[in-house]
Amino acid sequence: MNIRDLYTYNKKTFWIVLSLVAVILVVAIIFLNNNSKTDKIKKSDKYDMALFGETKITLKQGSVYDDPGYYAINNNEIVTSDVKVVNNVDTNIPGTYEITYIYKDIIKNRTVIIEKNNDNIEDRSEDIQSQELKITLNGDNLISIMVGDNYEELGAEAYYGDIDVSNEIIKTGQVDTNTPGTYEISYSIEYNKQSNYVKRVVKVIDKLKINVSYDDKYTNQNIMANVNITGSDFLYLKLPNDKIIANNTYQYEISENGTYKFYVYDKNNNYEVETINVTNIDKTNPSGTCKAEYSNGKTTVNVTASDNLGIAYYIYSNDNKSTANIYSIDNKLANVSVSIYDLAGNSKTITCNVTDLDAARTASKYDYIEMHFMVTGHDDDAILIRTKDKVIMIDGGRYEDKDYVIPYLKKLGIKKIDAMIGSHVHYNHVQAQAAILDNFTVSHAYYSVDIFNCASKKINGYYQCKSDDNRYIASKLKSKKTPTTILKAGSYLEIGEMKLYFVGPIRGLLTTYQNANSLVFILEYKGKKFMFTGDTPDKYMTASKFKTHATKLGTNLNIDVLKWPHHGYETLTDEFFKATTPQYAIIPNCCHCSSRYPSSTNKNLMKKYNTKYYQVCDSKNIVLTSDGSKITIKTNQSANSYKR
Repeated sequence: MNIRDLYTYNKKTFWIVLSLVAVILVVAIIFLNNNSKTDKIKKSDKYDMALFGETKITLKQGSVYDDPGYYAINNNEIVTSDVKVVNNVDTNIPGTYEITYIYKDIIKNRTVIIEKNNDNIEDRSEDIQSQELKITLNGDNLISIMVGDNYEELGAEAYYGDIDVSNEIIKTGQVDTNTPGTYEISYSIEYNKQSNYVKRVVKVIDKLKINVSYDDKYTNQNIMANVNITGSDFLYLKLPNDKIIANNTYQYEISENGTYKFYVYDKNNNYEVETINVTNIDKTNPSGTCKAEYSNGKTTVNVTASDNLGIAYYIYSNDNKSTANIYSIDNKLANVSVSIYDLAGNSKTITCNVTDLDAARTASKYDYIEMHFMVTGHDDDAILIRTKDKVIMIDGGRYEDKDYVIPYLKKLGIKKIDAMIGSHVHYNHVQAQAAILDNFTVSHAYYSVDIFNCASKKINGYYQCKSDDNRYIASKLKSKKTPTTILKAGSYLEIGEMKLYFVGPIRGLLTTYQNANSLVFILEYKGKKFMFTGDTPDKYMTASKFKTHATKLGTNLNIDVLKWPHHGYETLTDEFFKATTPQYAIIPNCCHCSSRYPSSTNKNLMKKYNTKYYQVCDSKNIVLTSDGSKITIKTNQSANSYKR
């Protein structure tokens, strides 16, 4: 039977079938449309919404519905106030209700089932009486108060028809305002064979409190901040790094000093903040220097140390721990090591040679420093320095200068040289050192560049030094097998009672301009300081950079005597003189141009800073002596007068 036959056969049945088909099509279209919309929702990973508590709740008729809560997060920020809630729950009427929560394109539902209360509420549809007993609360059915606040009992009203029967109400339950929790107060009445009741919910809320604690003892490790949150309606914790945590206890790792803030939020987006200032993390090692002296069977160590937190203790060579920076060891040591510990546990180990004061007293006849600025036949540097037991030779001039230098050293009685220093590899400074190696025992040689290979090593296409510069001396050092060391800014030597602090050269890389490679060092003897400069150009005589290296080495630029750089040619600055303020200046200068150098600018600077100067050209052999308290300078001297 087709549709036309059906219509002909029974018109009523035809229209019923057609109506059913139409309904089915409409339902299908709505269903497909809803599915299509759902498919189009793409939840962003930058926001979300969540419900607290169960998504299906069952209550008795007449109960109070207290929403467990919800929250939404957008880019780590709570935006609960932006959530739309559709709530049509009527707890007085049994049935199934849906509460809808909407945030942006996120939709969540909670089902609330209200069951009929057969015990206390009579079904009016089954038992209709002439008068109805009604009871209502005074005030809200849900009240929230803070711990410690007063709870005001508002009571309830009851009517039987128009008759006020409120005095028949029986109240049960109580509220402890000192104890957080949820309390129920019931109001019930029985009158004329009818009964009814209502209920009030009172929430006593403890204010959110956050406590952050940590070990504030000094440490060189990361520390843990312990976060503990108390109080009601806790929602989440926001850490200093903006991370959100749902736990009310947490450990937060801190790696450096600073100010850290912790925020705790409740379900109403109220918050408390706790701030801590961390100052006890120290990961920097202490620094220090030491001096050690032996006398009367004991080695006494004196340590000068510094640290941004403070020094805790020292461990000396004999493994003894002490908080004192001066310590005595009951035996003779050649050198001493000291480990310095700061309050955070960082440490640094330093060493220092031991000065034998007993031996010094034995040699008291020569207990002074002696410096000879020799005539070389040219305007070349040749400087002999000696104390009672050590000898240093600086430069020596060109090879021909040996005819002046070697006889002078022999007349002084020199047999051994402990340290031979080449200020820089220029022929007129180091060639004659070959003859010194032939005539005296040299323990060690020091230069600012590789003297053996500088004539074959190129920098930017140029040889670092000329073959004539290391002529004679390089081969002689090899044949004598003399230990040779390259020094740089930041190096330190201790030769007997003399301490040599190398503060230059200050250029970053070695250069083919050998003058700029000149070693600049401060020689300290018993508190008196002497600066040697080689041929350093004036633009590299920068006090600020010298000071940086001096400070790292544990000394300063307050000198007593300056050996003028480059034979007096260089013009020094007021800034340099102000930083060094030498009492004397000695210039191994150009003998055929003494009227021109030092320049008038240099003369005026020396006059300004009360610096007295001597020139080898005018004064011949200059001899300086000092016992550590005063300095004496004599000119035109003979080596025979200082023979030992």
